[in-house]
Amino acid sequence: MSSKPLIQQIDQIGRYSVAIIFICAGLISFIWNDHTLAINKLTPLNLSPVSTHFLFYGLIVMDILFGLLLLFTKNPIIPILCFCIVTGYTLVISFIMPSLLLDPFGILLKNIPILSWLITLILIQKERA
Repeated sequence: MSSKPLIQQIDQIGRYSVAIIFICAGLISFIWNDHTLAINKLTPLNLSPVSTHFLFYGLIVMDILFGLLLLFTKNPIIPILCFCIVTGYTLVISFIMPSLLLDPFGILLKNIPILSWLITLILIQKERA
């Protein structure tokens, strides 16, 4: 039996899980993804080419940064901001690529458990306050 209270263990599992997802998503997008293909998927947003590139690389940096913040800080605003990011991603992607809503691999549906973890982290922070 661990000496850490259960709520603290849940907090750590949630933070590590979501942080790994954010960091890996950023790194995979930067290292292994076809940047041209990914940037072309943003064309429905009707941004200039410079803005599209800035958005693409900015989102990569944001994912990695928020993953690291989840890992190394206990700032209660970070899970709230991560919740907003995942919700925003889901809504925008649903709008520009609605076919992903019915994707057989559940690309967007996988955001539901991530949002659930983030809600859990938010509630834990609220309980501690």
